[in-house]
Amino acid sequence: MVRVRWVSGKDLARIPDGELTDVESLKKHLRVETGVPRCLQQLVHEGRKLDDTEEIGEGMEVQLILHLSCVESVGHELQDAAANGHDEAVRLLLDAGLDANFTVETDGQTALMLASGNGHEEVVRLLLEAGAAKDLMSPKRHGHTALMLASAAGHAGVVRLLMQSAADSTLRGRHGHTALMLAALSGHAEVLRLLLEHDHAKDLQDVFGQSALMSASQSGHTAAVGLLLEAGVAKNLRNNMGRNTALMLASSAGHAGVVHLLLKAGADPCLVDDTGISALLLASWGGHGEVVRLLEADSRKRQLSCWQIQDAIQRCCMCWSQWKELATRGWLVGA
Repeated sequence: MVRVRWVSGKDLARIPDGELTDVESLKKHLRVETGVPRCLQQLVHEGRKLDDTEEIGEGMEVQLILHLSCVESVGHELQDAAANGHDEAVRLLLDAGLDANFTVETDGQTALMLASGNGHEEVVRLLLEAGAAKDLMSPKRHGHTALMLASAAGHAGVVRLLMQSAADSTLRGRHGHTALMLAALSGHAEVLRLLLEHDHAKDLQDVFGQSALMSASQSGHTAAVGLLLEAGVAKNLRNNMGRNTALMLASSAGHAGVVHLLLKAGADPCLVDDTGISALLLASWGGHGEVVRLLEADSRKRQLSCWQIQDAIQRCCMCWSQWKELATRGWLVGA
């Protein structure tokens, strides 16, 4: 068994005899297993530095030390290790003096962005301890920060670390998105819960006028909508694309669970978009019977006249079969 240890004596790897032929193949193996770049590897056996061409003998014990002469030229190796969650390699590279904020010119991402987006908590912790900038924005990744990337991907543990390190949750990406909006869009309830504990700008809107509540409602993320409503977000904001509200978007998409929550929280079903269409009309047009029933019941509570409700449904049912189905289920007033 070939054994590889750090200078400290801690075991790094054990490889069966005969599996590797020479030092070069051992370095390649260590690169894959540990993430330590080959150019940083210096293997030593009995106090002697080993050349890449030397054979690996049976039962051989070698030590791995960092070859510091090329540290400044391998910033991309830090990013690769961070992206793949090789925390030991990241620790070594940072200890060797690599800049925690090194970026690749092609996309402008830092190691912290890569680790955050992929959910590698230990790597994120190491980078933050090394002073990695928390609020840098990637110029070619929609202007997203590490927090935005972690939030969009649903990595609650990483979001927690970043928030504990005072990452700014109110920063906006290129299209005006915040971390909260991105989490809401994907329905990451646990991430939303963490962000809402610190975020006092819950009603920001992106360049399209979409708020976090609108995005969650349109996508049908019931749990996310519930959390946002509990946090007291504005329920009747309008976007820039037709002047739609969260209730209109959810009704149009047929998300009955979301519609129920919005109505219960006091969302106004009487509002209309810039063409005069209400949530009830949108639901009727789409043939979303359960949503129509919810809106009709809420309208009754608000004492809207029955002819208004029936007229809305009758005018927007696309065909007789839809009208008949609604009537059969008892969802039409006077049918």
